[in-house]
Amino acid sequence: MRYAAAAGGLGALGLLALPVVLCLVMAAVVVGLLTSLAGALTGAPGAPGGAVIGPGPATGEIPAAILALLPRAAGACPGLPWPVLAAIAGVESGFDARAVGPYLPQFADTPDEHALGMMQFLPSTYRGYSARVDRLTGKNLGADGIWDPESSLAAAALYLCDNGAPGDLRAAIYAYNHAGRYVDEVLAQAAAYGYLQPGSAGTAAVIPVAERYLGWPYLWGGASPQDGGFDCSGLVQYVFAQVGIQLPRTAAEQYAAVTLLPNPAELRPGDLLFFAQTYADPNDWITHVGIYLGNGQMINAPDEGERIEIVDAFTGFWGQHFVAGGRVRAATFSRQSGALAPAAGITPAVS
Repeated sequence: MRYAAAAGGLGALGLLALPVVLCLVMAAVVVGLLTSLAGALTGAPGAPGGAVIGPGPATGEIPAAILALLPRAAGACPGLPWPVLAAIAGVESGFDARAVGPYLPQFADTPDEHALGMMQFLPSTYRGYSARVDRLTGKNLGADGIWDPESSLAAAALYLCDNGAPGDLRAAIYAYNHAGRYVDEVLAQAAAYGYLQPGSAGTAAVIPVAERYLGWPYLWGGASPQDGGFDCSGLVQYVFAQVGIQLPRTAAEQYAAVTLLPNPAELRPGDLLFFAQTYADPNDWITHVGIYLGNGQMINAPDEGERIEIVDAFTGFWGQHFVAGGRVRAATFSRQSGALAPAAGITPAVS
C-alpha cells in the first residue's frame, strides 16, 4: 500500500488562503514560477542528495500552491531535492491535503486507523514532529498540522532527514514506506519533476541541461541564466553544477581539473573538449572549452555576437585549435550508498 502512515507529513495549508489567488493566475505566471524554481532549487554542487536540473516534463502536474511551498519545506532537510518531496506527495495522495488513507486493521480502534493528509502520516507519527514543524512554520497547529500542506511537507522533510536523507536517500524513502518498489516509484516520479540522481548517468547527464541554452547569446563573463548569457567556461561550470559536479571557472582551470583524453576516439558524450589560442591571450594557452555530444559535435558558446549552438568539433576552425578532450574525474561526483535497509528500530510506514 502507498499510505506512509508512519512517515513524515504536512497538513492542511493554512497558507492556502493563497491557493484561491494562485489557482486563478494566468498560465504565464505559472510558467514563470516553474522557471524561478529551476534556478532557486538547484542542488548545490556536490550535494549528496543529487541535483534539480530544472522543471521536468511532469512538473506542471504539481498544484501551483504546493509548488510554491516546496523550496522552504525541503530546506528543513538541507540538501534534500524538492522533487523527491513532491514525488512522495504525488504518490501518497495525489497532492490532496484532505486525503484519508485506507483502513489499517493492525491499528484498529486507535487514532492510527487511517493515514491522513497530503503526506499520509499516521497521527501518532505526525505528533512526534509537530513541535519541530511549528517552529519551522510559525503556525502552531500542533497535531492539526497533519492537514496543512506546508506543515506536512516540512514534517516529511524532517522524517526523511532523520532516516538518512540526503546522503542515503533510498534508505530514507524506504523508511517512509517499507517497499523497494515504492522507492523506485518515488524516484521515478522525482525524475519526472526534474531530479537527477547523483552520478546516475555520468557526465552525459549534462547534455539535456546544456541543450536548454541553445540559442542563448554568448556573453563574456556570463555564468548563469540570470546573467542573460554564457561564455564557454561559464556554460560548462553552470551545467555541470546542475548535476552535482563542481568545476572551476575558466577553460584553463577546467583543463587542469580533468583527466585528459588526447585521442578523440576515446571521447564519450558529456566529456569536455579543449582548444588552444582561439584568441590572443598572453596568460593562458587553453582559451576555449565545449561539451562533447558525440559524432564529432559539441555544444559551443563561441564568441561575442554569436549564440550557443551545436557545431563540428574536429573540422574547420575548431579542428585547427583542438588540443584534447577531458573527462571529469569520478571523485568529483557525489554518490549515494544505494542501501535499502532502514535503520534499526524504525516503525514501518505502511501496514
